[in-house]
Formats: sequence, structure tokens, C-alpha cells
Amino acid sequence: MKRTIRLIALVTAFVLVLAAFLCSCDFLRKVNGAEVKFQNKVAEAKELSFDMHLSVQSGSDESELDVSCFKKNNDYAYTFSNPSNSAMQYRKLFADNCLYEFVKTARVGSYHTQEGVSYTSDDNFLYVITKNIMLATYATLLSKAQKDTVGDKEARRYDISNNGNEYSLWYDDENLVKIRAVINQTDESGNASNETYTAVFSNYAFQNVSSDPFLRPAEATDAIYTPSPISFEQWMSILDKFSSCASHWVG
Repeated sequence: MKRTIRLIALVTAFVLVLAAFLCSCDFLRKVNGAEVKFQNKVAEAKELSFDMHLSVQSGSDESELDVSCFKKNNDYAYTFSNPSNSAMQYRKLFADNCLYEFVKTARVGSYHTQEGVSYTSDDNFLYVITKNIMLATYATLLSKAQKDTVGDKEARRYDISNNGNEYSLWYDDENLVKIRAVINQTDESGNASNETYTAVFSNYAFQNVSSDPFLRPAEATDAIYTPSPISFEQWMSILDKFSSCASHWVG
């Protein structure tokens, strides 16, 4: 009987040591993998660009938007097409303590300048996602990865719960390739609802980023621009909603 108890104790100890070893191996893999390296790459990047597909689903309503994002030092730029008019091109630039907006169709365009807007503004999606959402990557060190795919590529998914909301992050071997946040809400009448925010990232570049998205109104040569007294942001509510969500990511 004593021998059996001793054997069980030894087997139990072996299993615990093996589990700890496997856990530490996974931890080391994460530290040396995309989970941490990507965070460091983005934090240290002087230049950065990528494409992203955004979607916001609220009940039966879903909005989608494709955006190209650019960073050079403390200048941040975005380019995309009007979802309701693909011939109309839109550009947004945070630089010189201003927010520049550009809209053009063919060779004719207009721009609007809002002064006193810092690149640290919550409306600056790329800055917000770097500053806030990327902090959630450290939670992956304490979470178990699930094998998954993003498009046709293999990825590791991490699911995180915080303050009644659900967050997921997907990594391939190099980068963060997808994020999702399910935000749960209850109104004053006790009715529950949720909104799902999803972003899929692709085409990362950390050097030789194009200078065109950073051209100021006086420098732009792709069209003849005239100043506009009003902002063009009304149809950009999806990016603004996503930035607002990102600013409270796991906060």
C-alpha cells in the first residue's frame, strides 16, 4: 500500500513538473514569438504602414470599411475610398498639431484643416491602437493559444475577458493579424445589447513607407485642392466608433 501511495506521489510530481516545463516552454515561445516581438516592433517603429478591414456590427446592422494606415515618426495618415462612392478618395493626416482632411474626385479636390489637434488624439486610430490595444498583447503570456486561421493562414487566437466584455487577438508567425472586441451593454431599462468590433490587418511594412499620404495641402500634386470651411468626417463614423472602442480596450 505504501509503495502504491509512493508511486502515485512520484507520478503526480512528474506530471506537475512536466506541466510546468511545458508551460515554461510555451511562455518562452511567446516571449520569443510574435506575441511580444510584434509589440516591440510597433513600439520602436519610426515608420509603419498596413492595410486593415474594419467592421462594426450592432444588432442586424453591419458597417465595413477598408483603410490604409501610415506612420512616420509622429505623423499619422490614412487613405480610403468613400464606401458609397468609390471614385471619391479620402485622406486624413495628423501632423503639425493639425488634422488635415482631403477629398478628391479625379484631379479636383478639397481640403479642410482643423488646428490644435495633437497626434495623440483619440480620433487617431493608429496611435490609439498602438498605445492601448497593443497593451493587451501582454495578456497573451498568461493565456492559452487556440489554433485558428485568418483567411488561408494559420494563426494563434487568444481570448480575453474583461469587465464583462470579450476580446480576441490573432497572431501569425510574425504579426498581429486580427482583433475582435464584443462590447456588452445594458440600458437604463435593463435591456442587454452588444456591438462587435473586428479589424483584420495585412501588408505590414516597417520601412520605405510611401511619403504621399503625408503631403500637406500646399505639397499635394495629385489634384488641384481648394480649402473647405467644413469637415468631411460625417461618413467616417465607423472609423471614429472603432477609435472610441480602441481607446477603452481592456481598460
